[in-house]
Amino acid sequence: MMTRLRSRKLVVCGVFLFVSVVLYLRTDSSKKTEPSDETPRNKMKLKASATSEQLDDGSEEGTALTLEEYHAKVNDLIARDGVNTLIESFRPKINQSLVESNCQHNIPFHEPKTRICTYLNDGWGKNIAHQEITPDEKNTLSVMSRKILSRYPDAAFVDLGAFIGIYGLAAASLGRPVFAFEPVRTSGELLATSATINMFSQFHLYPFALGKKQGCIYAREMEANHPAMTFVFEASCEGGGGGVGEPVTPQLTLDHFTRTLQAHGVSRAVVKIDVERHEPFVIAGAEGFLRAVDVPVVQMEWVHMRPSRQPDSPSDADIRAMIATLGALGYSPYSIRDPDFTRPLTSSYHSWGRDVYWVKSYPA
Repeated sequence: MMTRLRSRKLVVCGVFLFVSVVLYLRTDSSKKTEPSDETPRNKMKLKASATSEQLDDGSEEGTALTLEEYHAKVNDLIARDGVNTLIESFRPKINQSLVESNCQHNIPFHEPKTRICTYLNDGWGKNIAHQEITPDEKNTLSVMSRKILSRYPDAAFVDLGAFIGIYGLAAASLGRPVFAFEPVRTSGELLATSATINMFSQFHLYPFALGKKQGCIYAREMEANHPAMTFVFEASCEGGGGGVGEPVTPQLTLDHFTRTLQAHGVSRAVVKIDVERHEPFVIAGAEGFLRAVDVPVVQMEWVHMRPSRQPDSPSDADIRAMIATLGALGYSPYSIRDPDFTRPLTSSYHSWGRDVYWVKSYPA
């Protein structure tokens, strides 16, 4: 009996040592690999980098930052310089235990196979673990990947309210440059890890909220074990949110990022907006962006477009102002059940459904 136990212990120790060596060698080799334009899928180690206006606090371009350090730097930069200096992208140090526990599945119903890191206990995580998503999500993901992006092969993908990144990662897997915005710390860490393990070098993640003006917000999960239902609220940039200690996150406007995207060579982009009822405020701060960048399609979550007494919720006037702004820019609304854009929605906006496509008309 003792001999068997010793044998089992030796086997377990041997397996553990082998796995440790493999992980060490993989990590070491990834550090030594130099990026190459010819490397398949642009494989390279992803890091935090600064724009051409370098930080003047001694930071070196390419220094890996923790998420807390990154938020601290961003808050300091905005307090000191407004938005004239922006950190370009956040890439966390790879967390191997997170990869092993949260990143074992692919995006369902999507090709090419793309790994995605998820929460373990929420509905999204459980569905992805079983390779299931709702019929509506399956439909919109398929339409975005196979119809809209293929219709505009030169378009980048701008993901506003990226969450864990099912749309942004799918777009990146098709070779598109992706610019994703996700202010919730834990969701941003999962998304950045997904982009790293998939080796998407053109995936840019910004841990900012977007709104109609520069300021700060705090995020609050509105339902237990449902981080996808995280709402944002205005907050003082000097302290915690709502008086209950939520971490404060910078809020900028999409207009602030127009030149950043143009510096990346982006002249056309498809946009997805899912910011839990803040869509009218995002559009209020995006008119300059929509004029400067050709955006043929905006996919927008619509289920929360109802006047509400919730703090910081859009009013009927806010929603109608957004509809008027988009109309003035040449956009018409279409149902997600009309992916060929044949019949513009004409009924009251209250009945438009879960998601809406805003499609731009071009002069003949």
